[in-house]
Amino acid sequence: MSSEQLTNFGVPFDDPDGDMLIRSSDMVQFRIFKVFAMKASPIFRSLLSPPDASHPPVDATVVSGVSIASSDGLPVLCLPEASQVLSTFLSIVISTTLPSPPPIPDSLEEAIDVIVVAEKYQARHVLSYIRDLRRPECHNPVLAFSIAWKHRLKEEALVAIRAIALLEPFTIESVGADLRHLTGPCLHELMRCRQAAIAVMHAGMREFRQSVTLVEWIKRHCQPQRSSYCCANKTIPLWLRTFFQSTVVKMAKFTQMDYHHALCGHRAKCEDCSQLSQLAVQELWTELEAEVLRSMQKVRHLLTFDETFLPSAIHLDPPPGIGRTGQYADVILRSSDLVDFRVHKAILSIASPLFSDMFHLPQPRSTVDDELPVVAMEEDAHTLGHLVTALYPLPFTAPATIDSTMALLSALQKYSVGSETDGPLEALRQRYCKQLLPRFMDKHACRAYMLAVRYRLPEETLLAAQSLLTTPITFLSCVDGVRVLPTGAALHEHTQYYTRCRDAARAALFGGLSSQHGSSWFKSHAKTVTENHDSNRRDLDCGKTSPKPRTVEIRDCTKRRPVKGNGTDGPAMPEWLAAQLESMHDQLGAGNLSLSTNMGVAISSSCSSALAAHLNADSYFCVNCAAAYAEDRDALWNTLAEKINQAIREVPFEFSW
Repeated sequence: MSSEQLTNFGVPFDDPDGDMLIRSSDMVQFRIFKVFAMKASPIFRSLLSPPDASHPPVDATVVSGVSIASSDGLPVLCLPEASQVLSTFLSIVISTTLPSPPPIPDSLEEAIDVIVVAEKYQARHVLSYIRDLRRPECHNPVLAFSIAWKHRLKEEALVAIRAIALLEPFTIESVGADLRHLTGPCLHELMRCRQAAIAVMHAGMREFRQSVTLVEWIKRHCQPQRSSYCCANKTIPLWLRTFFQSTVVKMAKFTQMDYHHALCGHRAKCEDCSQLSQLAVQELWTELEAEVLRSMQKVRHLLTFDETFLPSAIHLDPPPGIGRTGQYADVILRSSDLVDFRVHKAILSIASPLFSDMFHLPQPRSTVDDELPVVAMEEDAHTLGHLVTALYPLPFTAPATIDSTMALLSALQKYSVGSETDGPLEALRQRYCKQLLPRFMDKHACRAYMLAVRYRLPEETLLAAQSLLTTPITFLSCVDGVRVLPTGAALHEHTQYYTRCRDAARAALFGGLSSQHGSSWFKSHAKTVTENHDSNRRDLDCGKTSPKPRTVEIRDCTKRRPVKGNGTDGPAMPEWLAAQLESMHDQLGAGNLSLSTNMGVAISSSCSSALAAHLNADSYFCVNCAAAYAEDRDALWNTLAEKINQAIREVPFEFSW
């Protein structure tokens, strides 16, 4: 990049006597005195000083992206950090020369960015300054936790966890796209720590209610009057008890605003509490907050910063039929856990071009098995055993768990690369996807979805996502499985998929009855009883027979009426059916009606129940509907159900990879 594109930051980094330049990644230059940089950071001192045995060499990983240049006779230290972060960092470095204190970060996220730079360059003074400041507000605690977790900053991670514990609601929908910042292990740790933080904060508040601190505060500031009903016998004031109880129900209520709101709403009717000074109220809040912060230290041991995606493999014996005794074998496949499989090159090469290419590469020879070439595989013995037996004319033993099933499907996809779309391995994968996965979907659909995302299996991801429509993923339901995810974005993607399926089902709910089959059915069956009744009949909304003798009320069941969902007049249908469909439409919108790719049973049962209630009403008998729906009503329900099922099946799943 040319010098014309460089810009100078300006005040306070524009001293003409400055003897060095620091250049950010976005080409902004800061002019400072070299002595300040060298005093602040031993890394800078090593980079800017001549080679000296007294200065230990700098770790190459620390100075990755750092380079030394020159401009107008001045040394230029080129750093990979952005100018926004460096300006705060360098302001603290040169703080002794500034007429006023250096600017402080506006949010916890910005503070963490500066702390990361200070940790990287071992600027202890900057670290102390930032951490001794009043904690800035956490605007995006999920993002702050992801940065702190990535850089193993325990103190900042705890602050973010406390803020996350107070978020309400804390759902996949509310976090949304921010989930993409979290790896699977990071998200797993966040959810565990949040649950623990809420528990220890509740425990801290219970301890505070019994503490000497609160008792002494009540003695000093609560002077009960004759008219008081709140602070008699020196008990906890009513407004404070109310605040404690609200935080037990919802920890998000533990804020200074809710604390003051509880007092303000109570002061008007309590002579004691109206006398409390603002200083006393603030003193109690400070003590209460300090107690809760002390209780948060119990969460520290949960922050392990373990970046392992998958748990340790469970080593099982390989399936029978393949192993050390393969006759006429000409190659050995060695699993990641050092189990050997004697196999035949020709069979595997025909099945997969990838195997064929592997066998053409030079391979070490076995020292015990007739010096056969040995190919090291990435798969463990269990997965490799299932893969090999699937390619041989041997009885196939289906994997017993969802984890081993997904590992097998991933291996089949991996080794089918380069073959035809209808090649043997791809055909096996498609068949096993349809045969093996449905066994696990009732109880392990969430785990199947996460593993399918982990292994990047598109068909398996869609199948698992459709199975999860009946019980959408929540943080609570997936806490034990998120470690396998590359990022938390997969949870957000399924939430978006669920929303699209719900909207498609709502649109199809009335569209199915507006179809040619639905309209023609109503036209031919929704009859109006208008004759053979005596003179007392009246034209009302429904064909009803009153419990009173010889009194008949008529409803025109072919009347059109506006129906929710399409904004226009719906097809001719009776009032009870339109009301039932509108109710189902509202239930879908509120999430109270389970989605699935086979909603026929639920729809048929719901509509049949509404019809039965209409026909069996105590106050009337609807001759019209009894005649119209006597025969093929199930065909109509099935037509509607199929329209909705088809609409849901056609909703695409948007893969992040």
